[in-house]
Amino acid sequence: MEFPHLVSQFRGEAGSTRVVAAFGIPMNGTSPAEGTIALSLDTGFFLVDDAGIAASRRRPLLGLSPEGLMQTGRDTLWTGVIEMAARPGRFTSSMEFETSDRSVVGFSRDSLSVRSFGDGGLAMSDLLFSRLALPAEDGPAPHTVVVGDLVVFPVPWGVFETTQPVGFVFQVYGLRPDPVGVSRYSIEAALDRPGRPSLLGRIGRLVAGRDPTGVSVVFDATAKGSEDTQVLHLDASNLEPGAYRVTVRITDLTSGQVTGSERAVVLIEPFGARE
Repeated sequence: MEFPHLVSQFRGEAGSTRVVAAFGIPMNGTSPAEGTIALSLDTGFFLVDDAGIAASRRRPLLGLSPEGLMQTGRDTLWTGVIEMAARPGRFTSSMEFETSDRSVVGFSRDSLSVRSFGDGGLAMSDLLFSRLALPAEDGPAPHTVVVGDLVVFPVPWGVFETTQPVGFVFQVYGLRPDPVGVSRYSIEAALDRPGRPSLLGRIGRLVAGRDPTGVSVVFDATAKGSEDTQVLHLDASNLEPGAYRVTVRITDLTSGQVTGSERAVVLIEPFGARE
């Protein structure tokens, strides 16, 4: 059985990269009203190169909280998170799920290039898809991850119903503060079709606007210091199902430096829309 997982990268400590893997365990037929799900699994996340396992992290799951359940289309998933610090390089990422007797019940593998955030210039993290982000008053649960000052409920794939906003969290690094310590920057974000000119190229005419092929927003932001965390939601309700991309562009209004990130998205019809 294949379990979806989606890896996002953030700046770590001491020159490392923080690698966050959101995963989903198929739970079709399970309702949040049933309470804690009596399922125990060992989860393992590994980065493998030609020399073997370069980094690994295991996390036991002893009963699954109903708050981790999400539904997209016909699929119900319990979503969780596992993370590690890693050095830059090219790897195969492997997410594995085992029972107490070490029988593998699910896995997911992909190629991964771990980035470096160490040059000090303007940079941004990956876009971490999310269904909810709240102020980080408490520590993370097994189904959440802390990013900056937010507790994030991640989405383990880029699949959203057209009735769901496409939500994501990201961080910006290397902003240049003014003499009083405030950084000012602009954010341009678009949800549009791949293989076509990006809506970012027409952002000035599409402020909080819609296009037959996508949606876009642009606004200015401020931060204390050189780093900031943002959460955005793009309304996909007027778009047809199909393949899309989310693109974000950051411009430091003090230094003039520009950086960006993008991620593939698939929009699907809501479950039961044609039934």
